[in-house]
Order: sequence, then structure tokens, then C-alpha cells
Amino acid sequence: ILIVAPNGQGKTTTASATVVSRLEAYGGYAQTIEDPCELPMHGVWKGGVCIQRPVEALPTDETPGDAFFRAMIDSMRQFPAIPEGTQLFVGEIQDSRTAVETVKAAIHGHLVVATLHARSPEDAVRRMIQLCSNGRDNMDSETARDIVSAALRGVWYQTLTRSTSETGFMRGQLGGRLLWNDSTVAGLIKEGRYDKLAESVAKQTAVMSQLSSQQAITASQVEQAFAQQS
Repeated sequence: ILIVAPNGQGKTTTASATVVSRLEAYGGYAQTIEDPCELPMHGVWKGGVCIQRPVEALPTDETPGDAFFRAMIDSMRQFPAIPEGTQLFVGEIQDSRTAVETVKAAIHGHLVVATLHARSPEDAVRRMIQLCSNGRDNMDSETARDIVSAALRGVWYQTLTRSTSETGFMRGQLGGRLLWNDSTVAGLIKEGRYDKLAESVAKQTAVMSQLSSQQAITASQVEQAFAQQS
């Protein structure tokens, strides 16, 4: 799951809340890889546990991507993927090695929540594929598209505005656009037709706007509504 936006839109806050709320609801185990650790997540959350892992200070001969890469390798060794039971929070993807390891973790069974700078959901998909295909794993663009189309759950592009009628934290008004990876979206990603993803974003965002007026939304309701729009 990619949570994307420019600077200052609350990506990390939303990503952290996503990980913690899932731990509280379902239990399990989560690790974070951050530089630096921004919000307090370390500890027990009802039936779940979160371990925050700060990226270590870099030797002079390393790049920031090398440090994130080492931290991700260490975290994967520390806890294997358990279906529906393990989470990995990557904050944030800035280089090719981190992008490749993030996608690998998702393919291997972790629920990965990651932040990324992007201008739209479709731009986030394009950037992830570019980063993966420019990495040190000799992954070409076609392979990157195949892997990202299989690993991606969804992209949330977040906006944060301030209301003039509220005070304190209530002034913050969240909005955004959604891209959920259904069969149509996966096909467009495999073919590299990023321009067509904008149509799916518009349709899915409209569906979620309608469903959000309900008191409770199930996953099956969302999937059924998306299928009707496809």
C-alpha cells in the first residue's frame, strides 16, 4: 500500500495510523524502517507488537539507499512473512534499492505500507516502476511492471487542507484520490499504460466518495462497487 503526496500532507501520520490500527484490530507483528522514527509506534498495541527500526548513521562510503537496504535485509531476517500477520512500514522510498526490497517484501507475504513522494496515484505507480527497473538487481522495465502489478494493493494520494471554521487539530481536513489494484488496473500496469490509470483513479475515487456516506463499509462492498465501474 503506497501513501503518496508532496511534502507536508501528513503521509507519515496516515501510514503510522494504518499500521497501528491494524495491529489493534487483528494483532500480529510489525516493523518500521524510518530515518528518523517520527511518531511513537514502538511497543504493544492490544494483541499486536510493533518494533521501530531507525536507519543507522551512514559510513562515508554509503548512500542513503544503502542504509535503508541494509535495514530492510536485517528486518526480513528477523521476522519471516506470516500471511495476514506481519506488516512492514517503509518511510519513505527514495531510491532504487529500497524500492526493489519493498516490492520483494510484499511479494513474499508482508503487508507493506510505504510512503513516497508523487503528484498523483498514477505518478506513484510510474515512479515505483522506474525506481525498480533502475536498481542493482538488473530488473528490466517489463519485469518491474509485472512484479509491481502483482504486489501492489493500492495507492492513496493524500491532500491536507485547513478549515477556517475549526480550531486545533480539527482544522485539518483530509482528502485525496484512490487507485485500488483490481484486474483492470493490474493489466494497465503490466502494459505500461499509465495514462489510462487516471480514468480508474477518477472512477474509484467517485465510488469511495459515495460509499463513505455509509456508517460501515465492508471489503466485499468496495470490491463489488469497483467491479461495477470497471
